[in-house]
Amino acid sequence: SRKSDMVRVSVASAVALIVIYAMGVAWLGAYLRIDLSKALLLGAIPFIPVDVAKAIVAIPIALRVRWTRVSLPVNSG
Repeated sequence: SRKSDMVRVSVASAVALIVIYAMGVAWLGAYLRIDLSKALLLGAIPFIPVDVAKAIVAIPIALRVRWTRVSLPVNSG
């Protein structure tokens, strides 16, 4: 159903963002030799609101494309 699609895509987007931020913050902390809290403040906190806003906009667009079954070009290589 459309509601379950919305929930699945929303959860998948949230999990993806968490994984991306976790890896990025860990890398930033190691690269700059700073503790985790400072890496989080520098590498994640400033960007979270923008990424959440992008997800809020992107999820309904992606679902609408999926539900309309638009024929997208496929590489026929």
